[in-house]
Amino acid sequence: MLPSFFSVLAYSAPSANEDYDPEFGEDDKDMQNDNNDDYGDEDEGEDSPDLPEPTINTVGQDFIARENETVYLPCDASNADTLVTFWSKNGDYIFQDDIRFNNFGKNYQLFPNRTLVIKNVEANYTGDYTCSVVSSETSQISITHRLFVQSSPSIISLEAANNKTVYEHGERLVLVCKASGYPKPTIIWSFKGQGIVGEGDSITIDNISHTDAGSYQCLADNKIGIPAHKAIRISVV
Repeated sequence: MLPSFFSVLAYSAPSANEDYDPEFGEDDKDMQNDNNDDYGDEDEGEDSPDLPEPTINTVGQDFIARENETVYLPCDASNADTLVTFWSKNGDYIFQDDIRFNNFGKNYQLFPNRTLVIKNVEANYTGDYTCSVVSSETSQISITHRLFVQSSPSIISLEAANNKTVYEHGERLVLVCKASGYPKPTIIWSFKGQGIVGEGDSITIDNISHTDAGSYQCLADNKIGIPAHKAIRISVV
């Protein structure tokens, strides 16, 4: 017989699905269950944190460069490290991230910070360059830079409005001179190499006479490089 001062602690054996700790009492279990319930309520009511919206910190601006220079077009963005970046010129894609499209050559490069680098620019590089950061199929942000490449003037064409060079006395003569270059060239006209007889893209002579027969020259100048000129000879019969 056990001494009277010994007592026996009776307990139920834990089930196969229940962890048992002999020092873990029923009151402690109840407290743990209450805490678990509280945590569950918090999880159910708590929304997942919203991801910060991407932003482009760069402001679109105009860039002016001379031929053969290198141009840097910035596109600094925040919260966009995992998003896709596109660069395009006048709507034609240049880059998707660091992948260059085939219709653009090695003169176009992309820095890791999204800066578009254009080397050895030429007159035909003038245009609108857009940087777009795409967060979904229907959501994107973008900025557009305008690039102007300074180029010396060139005469595209010089001709009479009706494409003839021989006129009868009293007819109307209209000469048109078209030139390219940036800045836009100023066009001046001379007759027989002497004096200025007009300015602008065209000149008009009403009631042409024999004294108006001779060589007309248009000269295009934009202070970049050497002025361009071309002549046309008009006959009057």
